[in-house]
Amino acid sequence: MTPQPSCVRPATPTRCSGWNRSGLARTEQQLDATGASVLHLRCGYFFTNLLGQLDSIREGVLRAPMHLDYPQPWVDPRDIGEIAAARLLSEGWSGSHVQAVHGPEDLTLAKVAAIIAEATDRTVRAETISQEALRSSLRSAGLGERQVEGMAGMSSVMREDFVADDKRTVITTTPTTLAAWAYVYLRPLLVCSAR
Repeated sequence: MTPQPSCVRPATPTRCSGWNRSGLARTEQQLDATGASVLHLRCGYFFTNLLGQLDSIREGVLRAPMHLDYPQPWVDPRDIGEIAAARLLSEGWSGSHVQAVHGPEDLTLAKVAAIIAEATDRTVRAETISQEALRSSLRSAGLGERQVEGMAGMSSVMREDFVADDKRTVITTTPTTLAAWAYVYLRPLLVCSAR
């Protein structure tokens, strides 16, 4: 009988310096050291991160610590959940494995703003913020210093010269588009607030 996997761990899409600084590399190593069967999911930028920017989007601005024209994977967390569930229910693997989860396409911040604008029938422009502005925003939201530094570490991969370890393939590409997600989930939140 094949041993059943015992852990599925979402992680980031790469083994870059931000990935290491955020503690995700260490977490993968610690899970691997248990000897249990582990699947590390290295995921793109979650669509749901946009929910933390509702006020900013209402004002017509999407802010992130990335270059406006830097393409990166964006993914619906529900797609990640479906991959995790399918792998956990499968008896066909054991050991330690990594699977990237990239969403349907790489998107720039400028493209994300345009998609949100169309899906929500609003004017939205993209704006790059500094790492310090990100830290300040996270502190204002009530996050502790370790959380702030973890988030800042993960966001440090959002730069033009970054090259991901985990390349996009048919296996890493998931179906839900940002446009569909924004129309179903983001639009109602913005419409309700406009009333």
